Amino acid sequence: LMRAAGVPIERAAQAWQLFHLRHASITRIDVFSTGDRKVVSIGAAAQIADTAITWKNVTGADMSAWKGGGPERHKFGGRMLLLVRQAAGSMETVAGQIKSVTDHVKSLSGYMMSGKAAVACTSDAQGMASVIANKFKTVPQLLPDSIAEEPEAAFLQFFTVPEGSRDTVIIVAEDVPLLYMLLRSLGMSPEESKVARSLYSIGNASVTLVNIKNDGTTKVIGVGDSYYLPISDMPACS
Repeated sequence: LMRAAGVPIERAAQAWQLFHLRHASITRIDVFSTGDRKVVSIGAAAQIADTAITWKNVTGADMSAWKGGGPERHKFGGRMLLLVRQAAGSMETVAGQIKSVTDHVKSLSGYMMSGKAAVACTSDAQGMASVIANKFKTVPQLLPDSIAEEPEAAFLQFFTVPEGSRDTVIIVAEDVPLLYMLLRSLGMSPEESKVARSLYSIGNASVTLVNIKNDGTTKVIGVGDSYYLPISDMPACS
């Protein structure tokens, strides 16, 4: 995966330590006849029911059978960042995508992340962000138009440790700034991030999860997850 994403051999093994993928998740890399590669998703797990999804290995005796049968799990500490690519397609498709991604994001607050969330968005994604923000009883912060092409300021603003023990930030935008922020969180320089984002192709209405722990370390939980979308609303990646 790291090599397909353009990470040099000497850094690939170290870069993999920045991921914390959920069990039974799916990573997809498309390889074209030209030899070009595109990372479509990493650790996608929305195909798994909320009641069954886990991300930590069980050590010692598994006590879940004596505690109601559900998996033992705890919400992530630190800041959880949800990078949501804006919806696209026909009006009917966009409406379906927005509903599906909003329901999915809200469900994550039940078992994985903080129940309260701040929402930020670009101007083109404001409609979708407003629907998501409404689920969390807040309003979206509108980012400057310059963020679409120069997202470094947004990365520096949001990819920091929380003031408390746990919080959630949802950023709704186009793929270019989202992929830039993802790659910056993986330790790439601004220049490297601008080059490497062309190796990714996340779908519209997909969700990328990045966890900034309270000690400042970063773990990527999933990239480009869109398996919560019905087949009719799932667009081709571009």
